[in-house]
Order: sequence, then C-alpha cells, then structure tokens
Amino acid sequence: TTSGNITLGVVTAADQVTLSSAGAITDTNAAANNITASTANLTAATNIATSGDPLETTVGTLNATANAGGVFIAEADAISLGTITATGVGNDVVVSNTTGDMTVGTVTAPDQVTLTSTAGAILDGNGATTNVVATTLSATAATGIDLDTTITTLTSANVTGTGNIDISDTAGGLTVTSATTTNGNITLTDVGNSIDRLAALRAAATASGFSISASALSGA
Repeated sequence: TTSGNITLGVVTAADQVTLSSAGAITDTNAAANNITASTANLTAATNIATSGDPLETTVGTLNATANAGGVFIAEADAISLGTITATGVGNDVVVSNTTGDMTVGTVTAPDQVTLTSTAGAILDGNGATTNVVATTLSATAATGIDLDTTITTLTSANVTGTGNIDISDTAGGLTVTSATTTNGNITLTDVGNSIDRLAALRAAATASGFSISASALSGA
C-alpha cells in the first residue's frame, strides 16, 4: 500500500508472498491462518500484527521488517527465519511454531526477542554470525537451543524435553535469569567478559544432573 494498513484475511501462493504496507500489517481473522507460501516477505511502516493477535502463517521461510513497531508471528510448521527486524524504542519480536524446528538467521529488536518452538529445536541457521540482537532474549524449545547472540539479559532459555542449550554471547556482559533443560547440557559462553562475573551464570543455570558450563573467551 502507499497509505494506510494492510488487514489480512487469507493469502495463499505456491511460491512467494510479498506484502509492503505504508502502515501496519494486521490480522482480521483471529486464530485462522493468514499466509500460506514457501516464502513470506513482510514490510510495514509500523507493526506487523500485535502481541494479542499475531499473524498465523504456514510458510517455509519468513523475512519481516517492522520499521516502527514489533513483529508477532505464530507459525504452524517448521520455519526458517531469514531476517526479522523490529525497530523503534520498546518494540519486540515474538515468533512461535507448533511443529518442527525453528531455524534462525538474524532476528533484531530494540527490546525483547521471544522465540518458542513447541515441538522442535531452535537452531542456528547462519554459522558463526549472530542470530539474535536485542536487549533481552527468551527462548523455549522442546529439543534444544543453539544460538549466537548479542544481548544484555538472557531472561529464559528453557528446553522442555531432551536437548542441550548452547548460547554464545558477544555483548560483553551477560546476565542470565534462567537457563533450564530437562535432560541435556547447558553451555553459556560470554565473549569478552570476566571469569569472575561468569560465576553468576553458573549459579543461574540449572540442569537435572547434567553438565553446566559457563566460560569467557577473553577478558580479565
């Protein structure tokens, strides 16, 4: 659109759906699916959906940019997050999927990123490149979490089934509120931080009789 919002009912394509809004992209059909495609490319001048009413998608790959708002997506299947960006003070990115894995490229938000893979793992999709840039991160998965981050606070990393948590952060001062796996290992790497400060990471991370490791790659 050149003005106003895009309000979505159902959009379906075998290959690609591209939506660009001069305002917001919002959901008009409640919990019903909005987008079915191989790839969805979404751009909005403000928000993409809301925390109370996310866009429901069935896509293989998602790229989304909210230029002055948050991004809120509820995916049905396995998904690859290409580039997901929210801008503007206090805005968040919230993405969930109900089946399959979530493979993360780059997700950026000024405030909080929340990723939930109810039945699968949250996987690193870009090698050593940073996956999540935000103030805080909350990640929940059934079978493992593997991310490179630049964050201030790991609010929660929770594996509900059998799987490891492996998070490497480059912000140089990571606070961990909670890191829990039912059956697996937890590895937290805080690049550039001191070993003394990392003692708090060990205290905050909990596992049921399995390995907990927190380390610095450099620093005093």
